[in-house]
Amino acid sequence: MAVGDNPGNGSFDTRISIYSPPYLFKGPRPQIRSVASTTWAYGSTQRITVNSPVTRASLIRPAAVTHSSDPNQRFVELPMTVKGTNTIDLNVTSNPNLAPPGWYMLFVHNANGVPSVAKWVKLG
Repeated sequence: MAVGDNPGNGSFDTRISIYSPPYLFKGPRPQIRSVASTTWAYGSTQRITVNSPVTRASLIRPAAVTHSSDPNQRFVELPMTVKGTNTIDLNVTSNPNLAPPGWYMLFVHNANGVPSVAKWVKLG
């Protein structure tokens, strides 16, 4: 939801804009039920459990809250191995240039491209 206006010009816009991402209308969101460890080492394999089949996993580094653009923000695909119906092993990159140390949001996506709610993990 976006509201308000620029107070510098002395006006206030009373309209409200609501954005609903299209993926919210493509079925239920997958869930990450558990993450074996929230501290990840480079080159490691990390096990997660999910509630339904997923087709991809990724890490997204959050944007800086004090800047309009953030050249350090990242999207990192995680190769995955399905170990059972709901158990997945994720292969973490060994290259810190691709994913600098720090906190990341872990997402999984289903076949319809619907993402999960993120779980936080710390890399490095």
